Amino acid sequence: MLDEEKQTEKVYYTIGEVAAMFDLNVSNVRYWENEFDILMPKKNAKGDRFFTKKDISNIRIIKELIKERGYTIEGAKIKLRENRDELQERMKIIHSLENVKSFLTQMKSQLDNSAVDKKANFSAPDSNTLLQTEITFTQTENSE
Repeated sequence: MLDEEKQTEKVYYTIGEVAAMFDLNVSNVRYWENEFDILMPKKNAKGDRFFTKKDISNIRIIKELIKERGYTIEGAKIKLRENRDELQERMKIIHSLENVKSFLTQMKSQLDNSAVDKKANFSAPDSNTLLQTEITFTQTENSE
């Protein structure tokens, strides 16, 4: 594969991009940044935040704890202090499984579309085709 064909991955993501990734409000991401010391986005002179892949991974964990499991902010902080490595490993597994699910869903959709296309393109043979097939078959039997 040529270098041009490789998909370039971003090093930094804006707060708007991060919020969209996780279906959160920008203010929510900003609040979590103030509450959780593991979130440390880079800031430029204007104060714009730029999140790294590590920050995004940490936001994924925080969102899982707060939005999915129902932890309070304080409860999530405690959980992160106690076993952050285990949580990160679990989130990697969950993310991998989500990717597999997405791939399989796309594959199923493509297969379903392919089957519909084949049915739509299939037409019953006309009488001439059937007659030619019968003649060919009959000639093959007689030649033996």
